[in-house]
Amino acid sequence: MRNREMPANQPKTGKRKKAQPQTSSDDREALIRRRAFQIYEHRGLKPGDATHDWYQAEAEIRAQMIDSGLEDI
Repeated sequence: MRNREMPANQPKTGKRKKAQPQTSSDDREALIRRRAFQIYEHRGLKPGDATHDWYQAEAEIRAQMIDSGLEDI
């Protein structure tokens, strides 16, 4: 087995920082769209509250992303 030297920029413990998963804006929008539709379905498919549904879905998805470390506050 060869003795490998660690690069100078690596910590001597051998541990690397975990990269934060990234979510594209397209992925985020798709999640919001899906959740907004679920909210619409939940209130009986009644028209007239699409903007409210979108904002509620956006807030829920953002909170989930923050909790899971996918988005900063």
